[in-house]
Formats: sequence, structure tokens, C-alpha cells
Amino acid sequence: MRRMSSLDPSSKKKQTLGLCVSTMNGKLLRNTVLVSQIQELGLATVVVNQHGHDPEGVLSEDLWAEAPHVTVVNAEARGVSQSRNAGLHSLSAHWAVLCDDDVTLDREGLQALTDLLAGHDGPAQELVVAGQLWHNASTPWRKYAKEISTLKGASIQNALAIQRINSMELVVPTPSQESPHMTFHPGLGLGSKGGVLAGEEVVYLQQHLAQGGHILRAPIRIRFHEQESTGSSIQASTIQAMGAVHRHIFPWWLAPFLVVKMTWKWRRQGAGWKNNLSAYLHGMRLGSTLERP
Repeated sequence: MRRMSSLDPSSKKKQTLGLCVSTMNGKLLRNTVLVSQIQELGLATVVVNQHGHDPEGVLSEDLWAEAPHVTVVNAEARGVSQSRNAGLHSLSAHWAVLCDDDVTLDREGLQALTDLLAGHDGPAQELVVAGQLWHNASTPWRKYAKEISTLKGASIQNALAIQRINSMELVVPTPSQESPHMTFHPGLGLGSKGGVLAGEEVVYLQQHLAQGGHILRAPIRIRFHEQESTGSSIQASTIQAMGAVHRHIFPWWLAPFLVVKMTWKWRRQGAGWKNNLSAYLHGMRLGSTLERP
């Protein structure tokens, strides 16, 4: 195992793929399948373990003593966005497969992804890949298109499209001198100080498109996640996050139309629409206070 600081992008001689794993208090160790995959795949990997001020939550630096491709970073800061940003800045690769500590990887999908990225002849920073997340080998997390498609430009249409993308579908470029600010918003995501528990991937993708990048939606299964992922079920926190993201990524003048649209949608669904609207409006207020990049 090795400890690393931020890597100079000029030292990345060829475009490569790595893993950026987020965990808290060493919970990754319970996922023995993913731990074995990290060991066996040999991909550059950064494991960011957030432990707060609990010394018992620190991962031992000797955990992967015989795996020089793995870096463990113990951090007190909380929040999944902070974790991913720390991992991306420390990863010795051009792209990172984001991994929560409760997913596993599809080896064939990783090979297909590697082949896909090898065919990219532009800067790594211009390309984000949105692959597929499956519950198991027979059940996808959601319905996916069978063909490759590309999103370009920060249009309202694309802003709507990226809201279907989950962070556990993403393969993102590591920061570079050309795009040092391409990071996840620390005010969004599980554990964030802003209290908005989801939506960090949507704001990230919108920022990526606004900076001239593009998103390649590829029919490649990359990860498995047996349980529902954050945002997959409709609850107050999910609706609140939706409101925050809408207020943050859409033009201000569109806000009244969004409120009318969502109200109409929830009223058609019947009981509970007032609670949904209240959560959405609260999220919009939070979204208006988020610092913009």
C-alpha cells in the first residue's frame, strides 16, 4: 500500500482507468467481494475512509500492504462529495469508476469500458461515461437504452436527461490543470453540511456540460448493487434534493414553471401531494443558497 498526494496530470503517460472507493468507519471491509476485486484487478485504487473523530473507524495502513496499486486515505471530513473529491485528486489514472462501499464490480463490463476509453483520442477531461448499474446479473437498476448516445451542451433538455443518471453509473475524469474545478459540490450528497442528501451527480454533470464536456451513455454494465441506491425511492429527502438541484441547475426564471409542473404531477398521484410540494419548495430554497462554481 502507498500513500499519495495529488498527482501531477503530466505524469499520467497514458489514459488509464482506476477506482475511487468511498467508505465510512471501515465499512468497506464487510464487502468481501469488493475487497477481493480491488486486490485482484490491479487497477489504481484510492479508498477514502471517513471516520470523523472516531479512532476506531480508521483503516489500517497495512490493509493492502502487498497491493501497491491501492492507496488508503483516512479523513475526518464527512460527506460523500468530499470523499469522492479527495479520491479523485489522489488517483493515478485518467478516469475513475466511482464506488460506494456496498457495490461490486462486473469484470467483463470493466474490460468493455477499458476498450471504450482506449478509443477516446481527446483529453480525458472532456469525457464522462454513464454506464449501467444492475441489482444482479439478471435485473437492471432501471430501464436502459441499448445503443450508445451522447449528451453535449448545457441545454434544458440535457439538464432533464442527466437527472436520471445515478452516481453509481458514472465513470468520471480526474481533475487536471485544464479543469481543476471539476469536483462534486460539497453541499450535496449523503453526509453533506448543506443537508441535501442527493443530487451531487446531477450538478456535477451539468457543470461538466457547461464547460464543454460531453457525456457518453454506454450500454455497459459496470457495477452491481443489490439494494436500492440513494434517490431511487421517492421520499421527502429525495424530493427535497430534487428541488435543490432544480433551483441550482435551471435558470431562475424557470422556477415558477417547475413548481407548477411538480404540483400538477403530485396532485394527480393523490394523497401526500402537499407534503411533497412542501419538501420540494424547501429544497428550492436550499438550492438557491448553494455556492455556484
